[in-house]
Amino acid sequence: MNFRIYFIWVLVLAIIFQFTTYRGSAQDKAGGIAFLSSSWKDVLEEARRTGKPVMVDIYTTWCPPCKKMDKEVFPLPEIGGKYNQSFICYKADAEKGEGIGLKKKYEVSAYPTYLFINEDGVLLHKAVGYHPPADFLKVADKAEKMAKETETVQSLQQQYEKGNRDPGFMRSYINKLGSLALGKTQRILLDEYIAMLPEKKLEDVKEIGFILKNLTTADSKAFSVIADHQPQAIEALEQDRSLHTDIPTGNMQDKLGTILCNATIQSMTEAISQRDTSLLNIIRENSRKIRNPGLMYPYTFFAFQLQFYKTARDTAGLLQTSGEFLNNSLYLDSSVIAQKNQQSFDNFMSGYLSGKQDSTTEKDFEQQKLYFSRRFTKEAAKTLDLAARFYYERISSPQGLQQGIDWSRKSILLINDEPSFHQTLANLLSKTGQQKNAITSQETALRIARAQQRNEKEIALYQQNLETLRSGKSVAVEN
Repeated sequence: MNFRIYFIWVLVLAIIFQFTTYRGSAQDKAGGIAFLSSSWKDVLEEARRTGKPVMVDIYTTWCPPCKKMDKEVFPLPEIGGKYNQSFICYKADAEKGEGIGLKKKYEVSAYPTYLFINEDGVLLHKAVGYHPPADFLKVADKAEKMAKETETVQSLQQQYEKGNRDPGFMRSYINKLGSLALGKTQRILLDEYIAMLPEKKLEDVKEIGFILKNLTTADSKAFSVIADHQPQAIEALEQDRSLHTDIPTGNMQDKLGTILCNATIQSMTEAISQRDTSLLNIIRENSRKIRNPGLMYPYTFFAFQLQFYKTARDTAGLLQTSGEFLNNSLYLDSSVIAQKNQQSFDNFMSGYLSGKQDSTTEKDFEQQKLYFSRRFTKEAAKTLDLAARFYYERISSPQGLQQGIDWSRKSILLINDEPSFHQTLANLLSKTGQQKNAITSQETALRIARAQQRNEKEIALYQQNLETLRSGKSVAVEN
């Protein structure tokens, strides 16, 4: 959200107090955003009375960027000046009360999300994540601009419901839904639009570019069309840079792979939340169509599958999927790992070497270089450790636990200075009765954490785990 001058916020606050059940937050007194404490119905009534749109901060209590916004951005006088003058501001916990309904209605899937809504409850603009003050002001400016547009998502919906299926109209409606991140409706309409097209139209690069721009998930006709027309999609990327501005590195084939991979990950989050095995199978099948999925995608996709089986409490699926994937990774030799690290580093550096990016503007450029030079090693190790931890939590058979121990030891061979990896091994060893070796591994974890000066809370957890093992007790399993 964005801002401007704040000298009239006191007057606005006084008016709000007279006509609503307002209770100001502590930020009001410091000159920050004055959030209305009232029912959603009353918030919309206040919007009608003042003629202002509503800005809703959808947050959760466990979200670090939400807390960062509360602490660093919302209390600023310049932010309060802009937002109090331009909007009725409201907070809603996505997991409580009316926030649950708002989250569902406006398709909120990340936190914090800022919704800009008119007096009739029509979504005008949406922004996501932590925004530094200057960027948050730009968000407000964009929302004000969108509020002045006469063509809203509601007016387009009304035309659609009256039977308008003109291709130009459908494209406008789909684009509007995409701009508001209303992915569920967007996906349905995009698939309907594709079904309207003659087969020859799917060879048209501009048509493919439109589909690519609005692709959101892997369980869709749109995904299949792009996967079956990858040469045209690559040409569309070459012709329209706006399709890949958020993917800074790689050639066009790499960027197409990234777009398709992102769609599969988006679908995976839905499959996990719904515990939908049939959706998982569709995603898995469609993901095989990606010709150039990127270096780390197999590990990322595997991690999401592990999370699915953990959430669904499907031990059989966990065993099968992890065995099929990680037994290949377990025996990667050093030359293959080195080759993949070099590929990761080369992909990172390509933008700088071509002159498209300027390393002198990057404060942490050297750290980034170091990270990407070992990225494959680190991600592979993290994935092995993740699987090992899931086995510790879900598997009881000696054979399965030994598999977890093998993966844990491999993760430590790849990255020896990560204390959490040593703790995973300690927990697995303890669960198989190897208490002496478990204590040694946990002592290593604690020693590394202290040497790296990890935060006090983390060190205390390693110490607590060690004391539990020394007492002969089992370490509690996280559900």
